[in-house]
Amino acid sequence: MTPIPALPGHTLFLFLLQIALILTMSRLLGELAKRLGQPPVVGELLAGIVLGPSLLGALWPAGFHAIFPADPTQVHLLEVVSWIGMVLLLLLTGIETDVRLLRSLGRTAFTSSALGMVIPFLSGLALGEWMPDSYLADPQRRHLFSCFLATAMSISAMPVIAKILMDLELTKRNIGVVILSAGVVDDTTGWLILSIIAGIAGSSDHIALNFIQTLVFTALFLAACRFLFYPGINWLFRIVDDRSRTPNSDLVVVVVFAFVLAAITEKIGIHAVFGAFVAGCLLRQVPRLRPPTIHRLETIALPIFAPIFFGSVGLKVDLHAVTSPKMLLIALAVATFGKLVGCTAGGLIGRMSFWESLSIGVAMNARGAMELVVALVGLNLGILNPAMFAIVVVIAIVTSFMAPIGLRLTLKGVKMSPEERARIQSESERRLFDRTRMKTLLPTAGGPNALAASRMASALLRGGSSTLTVIYVEPPRGNIFVRFTDFVRARFKSDLTGRNLQQHLDQMKAFADEQQARIEIRKVMEPDVAEYVCREAARGFDLILLGGGQRSPLRAAVTTGILQHAPCHVGIVLAKGPPQDFKRILVATNGSFFSRAALELAVLYAENIQGTVTVLYSMDEPNDDDEEESTTLDDGFRRMMATTLLTTLSPLLTRTSAKVTVIVRSSGDPNHSVMAEARTGLYQLLVIGAENRAVQHRLKVGYDVEQIVHDAPCAAVVVIPKVGEGEAG
Repeated sequence: MTPIPALPGHTLFLFLLQIALILTMSRLLGELAKRLGQPPVVGELLAGIVLGPSLLGALWPAGFHAIFPADPTQVHLLEVVSWIGMVLLLLLTGIETDVRLLRSLGRTAFTSSALGMVIPFLSGLALGEWMPDSYLADPQRRHLFSCFLATAMSISAMPVIAKILMDLELTKRNIGVVILSAGVVDDTTGWLILSIIAGIAGSSDHIALNFIQTLVFTALFLAACRFLFYPGINWLFRIVDDRSRTPNSDLVVVVVFAFVLAAITEKIGIHAVFGAFVAGCLLRQVPRLRPPTIHRLETIALPIFAPIFFGSVGLKVDLHAVTSPKMLLIALAVATFGKLVGCTAGGLIGRMSFWESLSIGVAMNARGAMELVVALVGLNLGILNPAMFAIVVVIAIVTSFMAPIGLRLTLKGVKMSPEERARIQSESERRLFDRTRMKTLLPTAGGPNALAASRMASALLRGGSSTLTVIYVEPPRGNIFVRFTDFVRARFKSDLTGRNLQQHLDQMKAFADEQQARIEIRKVMEPDVAEYVCREAARGFDLILLGGGQRSPLRAAVTTGILQHAPCHVGIVLAKGPPQDFKRILVATNGSFFSRAALELAVLYAENIQGTVTVLYSMDEPNDDDEEESTTLDDGFRRMMATTLLTTLSPLLTRTSAKVTVIVRSSGDPNHSVMAEARTGLYQLLVIGAENRAVQHRLKVGYDVEQIVHDAPCAAVVVIPKVGEGEAG
């Protein structure tokens, strides 16, 4: 076999220098764009043009050709990395595209997206048929060129639009929802059309046959995604999520899945970008794909690989090839006119105001990086020549620059209705616990409190897609003397911790089977139990649920060690009896973030076991007659309840299927109210929220946490939420 020659050192030197220059220029121009009130991607789009023949090549030709020589090996090195950037960019675009919006698309969003797609497509088609032959790579394939140009005019840039809406705080507004919904339709339809055009362009002969073949391959690929790839990636995520020990395994699965689907679509002739986009759309629907995983992908793709892709495209743009500025202005006007007229007309038909409709058109006019992908595909397929390629790239940059400026102007005429304001305020009350993906870790030493915790965890995960992970951590065994001592101690100790372990674990599995919850049981050897639990919980768990210690429920060494370093929410269960479903639940609250977390967990638990929740709000208010008054949710809240409790808890209470009653107690001693209610014998479970430090300090309701759970005649759960930035306030 002929040996493959090694990559020349100078070639590698130039490649690394090119990457460094592109990233530096992208960061500088992105920062400049941000300071000018533009999305950073606008500056990144300009980076390649600045370093390419349009500017650097014109001002310093010798330097440009020295750094970016026309050697095929040198060009292909940068091209390969840019293709990785393109695939990752389309993957993220797909993840940001919620195709489920298509099912619930309202009239306004439908008409805006439909006309916002049709009119730009028709205007682009007409422009393509009219343009001189000098702008066509192959005048014999004008109809294909026209269809491609029409697609380029129709597509929008979901990443740019989404970031503009986030910068302007519009994602929760009605106008923002309509824009995002219309963008989903435009992008999904645009990439589908582009894949068909790419398939047709792959062969210059038998266009009709090639068109049918492309449609068939596209339909088969989409069917495979629905019935094969989506169930497969769901199963794979569940396996990796539950069993993988190495960090970032979920991120590797995401990237591999995108590359595989991109490779499949490239092989069947409908282009890699479509496969990457569809991979993102599928991954968005995977319940176990978590925001931290997406964030890690973004930290790799957006600041590193995407700018390299933008730069490589810019290096191929020669604005001097556009000999007629008139043609550039005509193409830009047609692109802008089509989107503005189409989306505005669609909004008006959908009964939106003129300024709302115009705002949709202004936002949807942003092409951004997606237009660069379309342009590069057209160049590689031989549909666009250098002059037309430069025009399409300029359209992408200029329309992205126009969108935030135009939106700031048009939004001045868009007023927020009282209903919209109320909805946004209600949506701001986000839940700490997501029933569909609450990944729960349950460490156990074999005690009865852990058994009760497992029964409760199984009920919490009922109907969800997450798995209850039970771990029994055993310290490494020492010499024979140590093992004999441990054996004797285990035989004579009074509690059941560590004894009959297999029976204990089997009972946990039976609880999970009864609730139809997934469960995984592990036995591991680790010298530091608390450190291992926290390290394991950092792998994407949402809740650590553990049984309290037998002698000191909240101050056992393992418990305090877990609390000190817990990366997620923690719940500590004290059973005070055999494991059971606690259907009558009392939650003590003072309206704080910590007591709200306790209420949220209690309500979620009650929903799954058809239980009832009583919320006790104790007001620290002197009362000479020591008279207690009560009210229910239907009767309304008195004084303090109206101002402190209703605003924080009402959305949670009114959206649940569980039966919830609110009681207000007013006395000179709130401690007495809490314990008096717990001792009525009406409740099987007391749930109380606490700060992490509250395990050893006093709660605002008055009682020390440990004193409350010790004196309560029923089982108790102490919920210690992980505080995010700004939440506790």
